[in-house]
Amino acid sequence: MKRFAEIVVKSKWIIFIIFLLLIGSSIYFFPQRQLSFDIYDLLPEEVESVKGLKILEEEISHGSDLTIIYETDNLTKVEKLIDKLETLPYVDSVMWVDDFQDVSLPQEFWGEESKDWYKDGVFKIQVTLKYSSSYRDQIEDIKSILPEEASITGDDVIMNELEDHFKGKTAKYFLIGIILVSIFLFLTFPRFWGPIFIVLSMASGVIINMGITALSGKPVFYLTETIVAILQLAVTLDYSLFLYHRYIEERIKNSKESAMIEALTNIIKPILLSGLTTIAGFFALTFGRLDFFHQMGWLLVRGVAISMIVSFLFLPSLLLVFDRLITGKKHGVIPLTAGNLGKFIGKFSPVFIIIFIIVLSLSYFGSTKSNLIYNQKTFLPENLPSIKTMNKISDTFGERDILFIISKKDNEGFIDALYKVKNLKSVKNVLHYSTMADPTIPEEFIPEDLISRFSSENYTYAFVYSEYSPEDEMEKALRKEITNIVHTTVRGEVYVTGESALINDMREISMADQEKTGKISIYLILIIIALGFLSLLVPPALALIIKVAIWSNIAYYVMVGIDMPFFIPTLLNTIQLGATIDYAVLLTSRYQEERRKNLKPLAAITEAVHWSSHSILTSAGTMILMTLPAAMLSDIKLLNFTMGSLARGAMLSTFAVLIFLPALLAGLDKLFKYTTFRWSRKEV
Repeated sequence: MKRFAEIVVKSKWIIFIIFLLLIGSSIYFFPQRQLSFDIYDLLPEEVESVKGLKILEEEISHGSDLTIIYETDNLTKVEKLIDKLETLPYVDSVMWVDDFQDVSLPQEFWGEESKDWYKDGVFKIQVTLKYSSSYRDQIEDIKSILPEEASITGDDVIMNELEDHFKGKTAKYFLIGIILVSIFLFLTFPRFWGPIFIVLSMASGVIINMGITALSGKPVFYLTETIVAILQLAVTLDYSLFLYHRYIEERIKNSKESAMIEALTNIIKPILLSGLTTIAGFFALTFGRLDFFHQMGWLLVRGVAISMIVSFLFLPSLLLVFDRLITGKKHGVIPLTAGNLGKFIGKFSPVFIIIFIIVLSLSYFGSTKSNLIYNQKTFLPENLPSIKTMNKISDTFGERDILFIISKKDNEGFIDALYKVKNLKSVKNVLHYSTMADPTIPEEFIPEDLISRFSSENYTYAFVYSEYSPEDEMEKALRKEITNIVHTTVRGEVYVTGESALINDMREISMADQEKTGKISIYLILIIIALGFLSLLVPPALALIIKVAIWSNIAYYVMVGIDMPFFIPTLLNTIQLGATIDYAVLLTSRYQEERRKNLKPLAAITEAVHWSSHSILTSAGTMILMTLPAAMLSDIKLLNFTMGSLARGAMLSTFAVLIFLPALLAGLDKLFKYTTFRWSRKEV
């Protein structure tokens, strides 16, 4: 350790220049990053719904499905718009009421089926584009020809508008967070320049991580980018604080070089231990099948590793180069301590242990009652034009799911399967050339343009219109029935896909991911803590303290009656656990240290809470302030809820560690003593 510290001190200018170059390069490449806004892109490629969608797009060239609503009773205007749409070279097909109803008849004679395409003075037009890697230009072109009374929606329209709406938001929330954290540190640190260099060093780690992501060329889900950027700084600022405090302490009696050597030699181990517990929680995410968890896990693991390297190399060079500023004049600070809270809790530890058991039971029960939502559109800003149009369609025509049945052309039983599906009570319609033409007409006499609308060289497909919305429980049962009919009737390669199928796969995979990543994170952290304390009881006790905070965080949504995005429990069981378990480790370490000094449990817990509370409150405050801007300012509820959950998680973990952990440590001291190697020096 000391040899490494000596090399760092000796090479301070080389390290300083290298990191400046890395930061500059990362900022240069950052605009080249690619963001993804479609959550279904995060599903594994081997899933049936994704395979079917890929064939639909690439083999059949069925591109983006768009829906236009035209609020008018003037049929001539609608026909003119249809004519314009059909002449566009990138449009594959256009469907409207005329495909199902003789529109030359008076409207009062239109059939029941027309109500899916015209209702209350609103015409619905379904436009399918030819497959393309991007639909932005085509969508903007269509928007330009729409009359004032018409508007457009569809998954790709929503994603394009979301992308435009989200531009610059990550940088905005990150910068506001840095400003808030800097103010917080100015108020609690006695020297002005200390917080500046601490924040700069950790921000540089985030910039380098994002630069590497941009260079990789792999698209990153937009929520992942924001969460990683904010969390990396929030959970790793402690590393800089460790070094800074020790350097200032050593600087009082040593030269800057000697002070840094001593500081680095002593803080490398605690930073590594702290980093490992954090990495363990984040690493568990990499085992998720959903790419959302997988990519977030790796980006966070890499980010924490980079931040540790920054703490060992770049921050020491900054402190040495700007030593005169760092050790400058002191100013008054706001004391950040829990005072005699430990003594009070220690005296009444049995009472607090009972309260802990009650809170544990209630929070666990509450967390099992949460309602998870898998359709991201529910949480998108309602002021997006495409979302307004989508809601208008839902209000006018009802929210209906559309499934696609895709089959190899030579498969036997495909037409039979379509008619079986069409006869199901909850199926509104099945569209395929075989169901749209007279069934008595042989296929060779069906118009070629009708066949080509539903076929390619190797595949054919059909639309299935349901009575239910994609997330309706009745739709889930209907989709299972349709899937069963298709797979038992059709002999050969066949797929069922569509929004409800994608949502169902998202549900099943994410539930499995939640269970798997939660187990891996807790097991890894238990092992690390067990090795660190050489104890059987300490690991489960500390993990249970943070678990209570996590369960309370999830139960909050049940108490306030809010549905939460499906991925939040998984993130809390890995990120909140990995990021805040350090609070419990720090307090327990200090308590053990005081017990080894022969202090009795009450005196030991009083000292432990008093001296560790500053670090815990500083760490929690940093995490809260970094996540707060996105939680409060974002109108994208997916981000708003996620960051709000992480901010709330830091508060709940702090509360649990400062209130319940002291009660467990003091009240169950004998149990800890008998299950831990060298818990205290002797019986006291």
